[in-house]
Amino acid sequence: MTNASIADWIRPWCPGGEDVAAGRFDGKPVHIGHIYPDCEDLLRVESSPREGSGWLDPSMPGTCQTCLYRHNNDDED
Repeated sequence: MTNASIADWIRPWCPGGEDVAAGRFDGKPVHIGHIYPDCEDLLRVESSPREGSGWLDPSMPGTCQTCLYRHNNDDED
C-alpha cells in the first residue's frame, strides 16, 4: 500500500482501536487511524485491516503514534 498525501493528509489509512485518553473533554473515546496496514498496534485489534474512508489528518488526536513515528522517519520520502 503506497500512501498519498495532500497538505499532509494521508490516504489510504486503516481504522482500528480506540484511545480513551486522547485528550477529549467529553469523555468519549477517540477512534485510532493507522497509516500502515502492517502496524503491530492495528493488528492487535483488527486481524483483517480495512481501508478507512476519506483522508487521515495526522495532526489530529487519534492518529496511531507508532505509525506516525514510522511515517516521519521513513527514508523513502
